[in-house]
Amino acid sequence: MEYKGFIIKSHPKSPNLKLIVTGGQGGKIPAIFQGAHLSEGACMKLIDGYKAKPKEKVNKNGKANPTTGKL
Repeated sequence: MEYKGFIIKSHPKSPNLKLIVTGGQGGKIPAIFQGAHLSEGACMKLIDGYKAKPKEKVNKNGKANPTTGKL
């Protein structure tokens, strides 16, 4: 399945897990996408968080890191 320029596919050794790879030829995936994920929904949420705030660092839960400290 393709989603926002990335491809979500089944892990070759464990079809229940999902991998995120680049769409097209070559290219490097962000470090946050490496590894296996539990579902397509989790992959989509991760990609959405990455695409929404590309200049900020994104946590593995798909949300951007806060830019200010706690008051």
